[in-house]
Amino acid sequence: MKNPCSTMQNKTVFHMHRTTRARLFLLGLVMIFLFTTPCFAATTGNGPDNFITILGSGSPVGNGDYYSANNGGGLNTYYSYWIEVPPGSPNFRVDIFDADVGNNLDDALGGSFNTSVQYRLYAPGGGAPVRTATCAATCTGLNNSNADNRWRRFAGGEINNPTPGIWELQVDMSSAVTTGNDVNTFGLRVRSGDGNIDYNVFYYFNITGSLRAINPRNIVNYPYVTSGCSLGSNDYDFDVPGGGNNSSMSIASRLGVNTAISPLSAPSAWNNQIIGVEGRDDSAEDYGLGTVTLIPAHSGVGNVLSWYLNTESAATLAPASRFTLNNTSAHRIYLPTGTGNTPGGAPAKPYLAQWVRQNDPTMNPNEFTVTIRLINPTAHDIIGAVVDALVPSPVTYGGARTGFPTHGSLTVQPGVNNSGALSWTAGTVPAGQTAVLAYNITVPDPTAVTTVTGVSTSADATRAVFDDETGTPFSTGGLCELRIGPALTQAVISNFRGVRANGGALLQWDTASEVGTLGFYIEREDPATGEWSRLNDGKLIPGLGLSDPQGGVYTYLDVSAETGKTQRYRLIELEGKGNQRLYGPYEVVLDTMPEGTTVQAVSRSATPYTVTAKQPALAAERQQQPKNRHMLSEALSAGIPDGLRIGIRETGLYHLSAAQIAASLQLSEAEVIDYIGQQSLSLRNQGNEMAWLPADDGAGLYFYAEAIDSIYTQDNVVLLKTGPGVVMTAEDGGDPASIGSAMTFISEQHFEEDEIPVLTRAVKDYWFWGRLADDPDHRQAEYPFPLHGVAGGAAELMLELEGYSETKHVVNVQLNGVEIGSLNWDGQRAHIAHLAVPSGVLQEGDNTLELIHPDIPAGNSWVYFNNFDVRYPRKLAAQNGALHFHIGVDTVVTIDGLSSAAVHILRIDNPRRPVLVENVSLDVSAGGYRASFTTGGEGRFLLVEDAVVKIPAWLQGYAEPQLNVPANQADYLLVAPAELMDAARELADYRAASGLITRVVSLEEIYLSFNHGIEDPAAIRRFVDYARDHWLVAPRYLALVGDSSYDHRGLLDGVRDDHKVPALFIGTPDGMFAADNLYGAMRGNAPRVAVGRIPVRTNAELRAYLDKLQAWESALVIDLPVQLVADDADVEAGDFPADSTNVLRPEVPAALLAAQDIYLDAADPGKAHDDLLVALNDGRGLVNYLGHGGIDRLAEEGILTSENVPALANTQTPVMTALSCVVNRHALAGVDSLGEQLVVGTDAGAIAMWAPTGLSQNA
Repeated sequence: MKNPCSTMQNKTVFHMHRTTRARLFLLGLVMIFLFTTPCFAATTGNGPDNFITILGSGSPVGNGDYYSANNGGGLNTYYSYWIEVPPGSPNFRVDIFDADVGNNLDDALGGSFNTSVQYRLYAPGGGAPVRTATCAATCTGLNNSNADNRWRRFAGGEINNPTPGIWELQVDMSSAVTTGNDVNTFGLRVRSGDGNIDYNVFYYFNITGSLRAINPRNIVNYPYVTSGCSLGSNDYDFDVPGGGNNSSMSIASRLGVNTAISPLSAPSAWNNQIIGVEGRDDSAEDYGLGTVTLIPAHSGVGNVLSWYLNTESAATLAPASRFTLNNTSAHRIYLPTGTGNTPGGAPAKPYLAQWVRQNDPTMNPNEFTVTIRLINPTAHDIIGAVVDALVPSPVTYGGARTGFPTHGSLTVQPGVNNSGALSWTAGTVPAGQTAVLAYNITVPDPTAVTTVTGVSTSADATRAVFDDETGTPFSTGGLCELRIGPALTQAVISNFRGVRANGGALLQWDTASEVGTLGFYIEREDPATGEWSRLNDGKLIPGLGLSDPQGGVYTYLDVSAETGKTQRYRLIELEGKGNQRLYGPYEVVLDTMPEGTTVQAVSRSATPYTVTAKQPALAAERQQQPKNRHMLSEALSAGIPDGLRIGIRETGLYHLSAAQIAASLQLSEAEVIDYIGQQSLSLRNQGNEMAWLPADDGAGLYFYAEAIDSIYTQDNVVLLKTGPGVVMTAEDGGDPASIGSAMTFISEQHFEEDEIPVLTRAVKDYWFWGRLADDPDHRQAEYPFPLHGVAGGAAELMLELEGYSETKHVVNVQLNGVEIGSLNWDGQRAHIAHLAVPSGVLQEGDNTLELIHPDIPAGNSWVYFNNFDVRYPRKLAAQNGALHFHIGVDTVVTIDGLSSAAVHILRIDNPRRPVLVENVSLDVSAGGYRASFTTGGEGRFLLVEDAVVKIPAWLQGYAEPQLNVPANQADYLLVAPAELMDAARELADYRAASGLITRVVSLEEIYLSFNHGIEDPAAIRRFVDYARDHWLVAPRYLALVGDSSYDHRGLLDGVRDDHKVPALFIGTPDGMFAADNLYGAMRGNAPRVAVGRIPVRTNAELRAYLDKLQAWESALVIDLPVQLVADDADVEAGDFPADSTNVLRPEVPAALLAAQDIYLDAADPGKAHDDLLVALNDGRGLVNYLGHGGIDRLAEEGILTSENVPALANTQTPVMTALSCVVNRHALAGVDSLGEQLVVGTDAGAIAMWAPTGLSQNA
């Protein structure tokens, strides 16, 4: 079985017996204070983060360039960047930034520049190059010989009416062009002539790294993975010059399953890491474009490194030769692409997916459906599509399901009840559509592990061939095979009851946890015939499993039930992936409601149900909600500050007065004015120097800063220190006369609100604005939004939605009451729509977007709405004293609508180095003012009146941390937020008394040292990696002191703030789960630092736990009994009592075994519950549980639940382990898991709980 929790290679396997092996993959197993064992599961490159760094052939291969080097085994060849040009493209141009080799961004490794480069552009099919340019200090073949630090394009202008297909740009620094050894740093973008369309660009092998002039770099590209159960990441020479390696690299799949590449390569060496593509046997759908994020290490000099991704069956490590187009050894990797001025992101690419689902677990458990989808999310048709698949023996074919395939026809298929090959000629799949084939199969034994499709590495694997959106033939390769087998060990239904009320049977059930639950069907048995009838008419009772995984309480009014008799009911859970699970049957005696009984009210209406998420009752001290997110620890705030942290929440021009700086840095105002006059203040953001502008007489300074887009924080941070700074340069605005006629530009406005968390899909941004579904409460939603300067004319609306059910989705779109389109797609995937908005629809001021989900019979569609953009012609007029705008040509512009003549105009093409536009003409217009200037070419600009210049959200002085100093020492490392530092030091002192070297480090210190002061859990990971690799005494233990929550920014109203120490989340096919073990300086399959979390929220809670810990250690009894506990056997998930007896029991010394194992008996579930409480109160040294679990319980029946914890009185607190699901899911907002409650907030319970945060599979 493949790992059900993650596709990562990193996984923990418990070998419990030599011949009988139980294998459980457990997410985020938390053991308080000791261990956490998780299941591991720009336009085109136009920004400095995506610059490419190639070395001349004379540079030693050990410098990092394996392609260009003509020595040491290097390939001595050119780099290829492939450009996708669809049919009908009117033109395109290739722009190169800093194409020369010399000056600014490049490095001369021999002391002076001696290197040249040749750029060659080829049409599809090869032949002679269409364009060629050669560059050294200057260039020939570009539209200007001076190519230093600016965009240039090939001489000869745009390529008009280009041949559709895949063009090739060769960048050659091999010995055929140069024997030099310098570094050539350049940027690349391919655009339409008007600059509004970016063309996709990809590569197979690339070179990049840190730059001496730009550090650090956060490089984001997009791997295109279309085949296999795994792939390989191959990197070369990722070390820092001078030794060590603190680079970081991670690869996330399309659905967000994230893999950290660790370790990375050593000097002059290759490194390979295998990455799983699919993490569940019943699904092979995580194909398409993923994301690779690379932060190269740097040490004041450039650091060049090479890498690529190999396909499943290809050779790894050093490539034997350069990769050619459509080779089968390496995956394509795409550069970011944008549209017009929209920032670069992932392009759209077709992909193939498949999964298998049980049809009806209640009536026909042997029958399954295999679904194959060919998804075309691009703006162009793919044609000639053929999909081949296999029904392998002993599986037999049951024919295509009614209505399938949706496109084309089956040209080859086995006979019914036979095995054999399938061939589906899908033909043309239009832009934005999905072709679907669904066919039935029968398996001999649904509980046995059975492969139901061809194996990925064989010729019989499911695969597709088609002509892609450029008309070029493409093959996906073979998909990962599908298997059926044992179920997951999660518990859902914890209670089912019913009473006679409201003229019918009022039914109520509780869920202990939900993962991916769309909703429930409820069925009642006919006592005469034994047949089951569905009560909720094909429409789901909506579930809580997408946003409230802690579960809740459901009620349903069965108006047709005959009261006064015993009735039998059962529930069928439907997941977003299409899986169904059966619960019950439950016998209910429908008598009058006993006195004192309470159930939720429900009416005899069109929606005869209620659904309420659980919010558990907590002690008053556990309900406190401090939200001091910017509190600094004493280590950072004591003494005279070294610098100033500046909080930024909005994009714009900011002013900081000399008086504010003086107060924060404990300087006099005169000293600050002097620093400003001498340009001796340095501003940095995310490691990059920022240019600033002195205010008159040095009374302050201005700077431009951008808001941050992060799920972890709302605060971008600018760091100010004394020292050499960078002052804005200026350009001449030309003092032109104003333009009398009204001018317009194309404005792009983005609208997004984060209101609903969706935790069952591994996506980077799991917050959404709204939900649309088939239930009456969610069929329509309105989103008001403002627009200013509406000039009339056609506009464009871009919407981003996400399907969360394996069904057809239909959403009708209206703007201001005018229907402008209908969106149609299917499945669990994103849908990005571009809709034309007719002239006259948009209004000045208030507008309304309305999304309507029509009623689809038996559809069960479930859609989340993320955001939208409006692109419209806008008048060049300031709104509230400010205007961001883009001008595409060199022209005179006039901006109206100013209330003051005191204005600033900045060119913000490089937001960290804005340029002040001087010599601007100002005149009176319509009771106000207008400003005019000459643009000097294409550019982005900001105009802002002095009266509306922004002020920072907050200011904090800080002392420079010393965490990245190798002389540091710690055996036992504690990481805590500022508000928990006092009690954390007491715990550190206690551990130091036992001989350990301890160190308490605040989160704020970590963020300053390893993420430029910005909150991000990746900084904790980088810190622990650094400490483990470089400290004089490296940490062996890491205690995370504080609770966690997926709600890092405190977005949920009325929910307790649990966000103290952020968790690292891991993406799995079942969603996101905390995996603290990833903080443990991972190397290969295992952490090098033992990680645990103490999930407290106050100093008082931490001190109470410390008292509990000291009492446990002082009275430790090493021969207390070991108690084995198990759920009852489950035909799908496993025989838990047998596994506990046969696998675990022999591993425990007989003298330590409790006299009686506690195994749940379905006939008397209360006995196991009572026996466990007695055993705990009698004293146990270790308790192990094996079986189903929920967030608040062991087993559906509740062998132990959160409600039992307050009544526990055991003075001997055992270590508890639970081989189960979600028992330690500590990162839910406002919800405490059973594991947390047993350890924190009670003197009894357990001293530590080692259990999963996510789902597990017993196999």
